[in-house]
Amino acid sequence: MQKRHLPFLAAMLLPVLVAGAVRWQETLFAQQKAERAPEFQLRDLRGRLVSLTGLLKKSPVLLDFWALWCNPCLKELPHLNDIQEAYKGKLRVVAVNEDDASNQAKIRPFVKGNRYRFQVLLDPDHLVMRRFKLNAIPTTFLIDQRGKMVFFHQGYQPGDEKLLSDAVAGLLNRKISSPPDSSGR
Repeated sequence: MQKRHLPFLAAMLLPVLVAGAVRWQETLFAQQKAERAPEFQLRDLRGRLVSLTGLLKKSPVLLDFWALWCNPCLKELPHLNDIQEAYKGKLRVVAVNEDDASNQAKIRPFVKGNRYRFQVLLDPDHLVMRRFKLNAIPTTFLIDQRGKMVFFHQGYQPGDEKLLSDAVAGLLNRKISSPPDSSGR
């Protein structure tokens, strides 16, 4: 193949590859959405054991996986803090840190220094990350009080915070549907 055809071929294949990647993510979301969130127990920054079941007894949970070495994660965290403040008492934002044991001492000062108000859990062995079948961070799940994953988002770009806020607002504003009447309506 001549080199002059490569840009044309690349231009033709790029949309196919992008569409395939988006379709794969949509398929993953559909699979995740249909499932209950895996139960887990992790320690928080004070060493207390926290379970997903315990968190869901109080409110829905916006669960985010992140690490100190992940630049998109660090850009997303202030927006998660804004969501926590906006929906205080109605939603729990929980950030699961995926740094390994060598970085654990840096996490608490980082969270305190940035005045983050959401709960941080530690997953240094990446066990919970594997239970959620994740291969990239940041990744965020919105989990309703029944434990169902109702929203999934991977990565962070400016503007993604609106997607998260809209998903939270949609869940919190959703009305419980009444059972159908005898006519089936």
